[in-house]
Amino acid sequence: MRRNRELDRNSRRGRSESPRLLIFTEDKYAGRSYFLGLKNQLRARGIDLGAEHGEPLNLVRSAVAKRDLAKRDPHTRYDEVWCVIDVEAPVPHPSLEDALTLARQQRVSVAIANPCFELWLYQHFEQVNGYRTSKHMAKALEELGRCNGYCVGHKDIQYSDFAPLVPKAVEHATALHSCVEANRHTNPWTDIHLLVQRIRAEHGCG
Repeated sequence: MRRNRELDRNSRRGRSESPRLLIFTEDKYAGRSYFLGLKNQLRARGIDLGAEHGEPLNLVRSAVAKRDLAKRDPHTRYDEVWCVIDVEAPVPHPSLEDALTLARQQRVSVAIANPCFELWLYQHFEQVNGYRTSKHMAKALEELGRCNGYCVGHKDIQYSDFAPLVPKAVEHATALHSCVEANRHTNPWTDIHLLVQRIRAEHGCG
């Protein structure tokens, strides 16, 4: 019995040092590959990636359901839950506002890209200053020719192409926030860098 109590204390101590994060990505290729690669690079065992993908509202619902299920065991519960969501352009996701409302109610953090996740990827190489539709952003990333495995027809990536350039992407994303009026309704705009910085800082990367 004493040994079990010691294991519990050690487990709680370990959890306090390394918060457990659950991340759901809207797409099952580029977004998932990016955060899986980041997790593997940092050897971040406390990060789990959700298996469900799709439109924003169902994504948030799935994240809430997995979080609530994990709460039943103190060793598996999550300290933070994140959903990585695209606004899409020229027409935003119909369920976007409902998804954001549910996320606020359920204390789920949301990292947004306007128009899409490809904006964040592109910012590892160059800044995006003008309006882009989702289609144009994906095509621009493909034509850049620096993302192995990525094309408009199959949007997968290798994280190793991006890993050395994360600080540049953070710099570019931060610059989009320099305007007082800038927010998720602004195109281009993203706050994915906040999640990436959160993960990197937790594992000793500034």
